[in-house]
Amino acid sequence: MNVYEVRHDSDCYEWLVASGTDGGKWLDFTRFKSLGEYLAPEWAPLRFRSPSIDAEDYPVALPKGDFVALGTLRFALAPRAMTAVGGLMSRYGELLPIEHIGHPDPLYWFHCTTIIDAMDESLSCMRRFPDGKVSNVDRLWVYPEKLSNAMLYHIPQNGSFLLCTDTFKQHIEALGLTGLKFVLKWSDEPAGMKYISSREPRELYKMPPFPVSIP
Repeated sequence: MNVYEVRHDSDCYEWLVASGTDGGKWLDFTRFKSLGEYLAPEWAPLRFRSPSIDAEDYPVALPKGDFVALGTLRFALAPRAMTAVGGLMSRYGELLPIEHIGHPDPLYWFHCTTIIDAMDESLSCMRRFPDGKVSNVDRLWVYPEKLSNAMLYHIPQNGSFLLCTDTFKQHIEALGLTGLKFVLKWSDEPAGMKYISSREPRELYKMPPFPVSIP
């Protein structure tokens, strides 16, 4: 089994920013609501816009993907993705409409409401805020038996990143949908463990050795 962080491929595909006063509303929804809380009862479509092409951080127009980045960690489904996997993804969260200014096609932000307490804190490496809350998970270690029926989920210790198992990744790739990338975070397969171990910033974070022997 492999566990991946689901990210938008914002280096290669278009991303959007919240427009005007909707920027503050977007911040409220993404930072100050409880993890897993349903937002649909109070949701009104927010307005997003494409960044200015001449902006320093967006020097060229990028192609449109089937998934569209909304800031750093969140993304929306464009029509092709909505048709192909909207029903599947709605089992694990909400698909909330947003407006892309100047574009008629609807977009739907995927807000994951599935929380699985699958992280083994004794083997994971984390950084914490002064109040003890987890700010970042540098190395994730999971209880695989808790993920047998999982596809998309957050962990309660840190809801800033979206996790998935092989099933979702393979489904997206088989359909040829664009705009997402998958970063391997945990594996019980020798090749996967070697890859993760080779990428760990142990000197920076003073991580202990990998908790299992790697062939």
